[in-house]
Amino acid sequence: ARDAGDLGGLGGDGGLGGDGGDGGDGGGPACSPAQPCEAGFGCMGGRCVPDDSPVDVCAAGDLSAPCNGCPAGTEVLPGFVCAPAGTFAQVEGGMAKLRQVTLTGPFFIQVNEVTQGEWRALMGDNPAAFPACGDTCPVENVSWDDAVAYANARSATEGLAPCYGVDGALAGGATPYDCEGYRLPTEAEWEYAYRAGTQTAFYWSNAEASAGDYAWYRDNSDDTTHPVGAKVPNGWGLYDMAGNVFEWVHDSYADYRAGTATDPWGPAQATGYRVFRGGSWFHTAGSLRAANRPRGSPAFRFNGLGVRLARSGIP
Repeated sequence: ARDAGDLGGLGGDGGLGGDGGDGGDGGGPACSPAQPCEAGFGCMGGRCVPDDSPVDVCAAGDLSAPCNGCPAGTEVLPGFVCAPAGTFAQVEGGMAKLRQVTLTGPFFIQVNEVTQGEWRALMGDNPAAFPACGDTCPVENVSWDDAVAYANARSATEGLAPCYGVDGALAGGATPYDCEGYRLPTEAEWEYAYRAGTQTAFYWSNAEASAGDYAWYRDNSDDTTHPVGAKVPNGWGLYDMAGNVFEWVHDSYADYRAGTATDPWGPAQATGYRVFRGGSWFHTAGSLRAANRPRGSPAFRFNGLGVRLARSGIP
């Protein structure tokens, strides 16, 4: 059950459920550490894909998705885009520019929110409150603890060191940026990717009235989630960064410190509240803003809260 107090000041009550049967899994055969793929295939996101599946290799100066200006020779993970190193102004609430944040290395972030089909293929269950929406709809009703378990499971299927250990502590490096495997984006990475080079309230403009072109939210969702990738993407080719479901990030909640920050991230231990970002099908257009920072305990779940994975980039 959701606790409205866990929404950290975000208005609204997203406690509407859904019912119905699961759709088909789709994609290639399921795989896991206990169920490897046959020769000539590799495990990617819980599904067997051919070893010769096309990989985007970035050319120098390629500013289009999925490369977005990442270094020449970068091999972009299938289903991800590359976010280049860079600096942006991070704000909080209604404040003007609060601090300059620099991310010193590129990283990969999923094009879409993790879907119900992807979750089931890897984890063997479907926690979603809207199963009738189908396998191409975002998985929701997952906690921060659930999300990092999913990230670790995907790392395991691909032979990568997991990023998380007991109680959500980092296991794959001194910081999330050092980790080899899949993980949640840091809050700074998430906002940087959401903005995709913009500094407006939303990634499309300051116009709340245009939200329906880019996001599923209270005014157009019909009280349910929707298949991922149906709205206009942001400038880096990412879909549903606003709306459909909120997305967990790595960091614990804390007020920003004014000034500058380089590769910021939250505490290593899963204590206190964890941040989620992006707005949901239930909430108003205001929840879609880049600076909106609700939070919940690591065990908190509700039917408007899902996950999108990241992985540190290789220049």
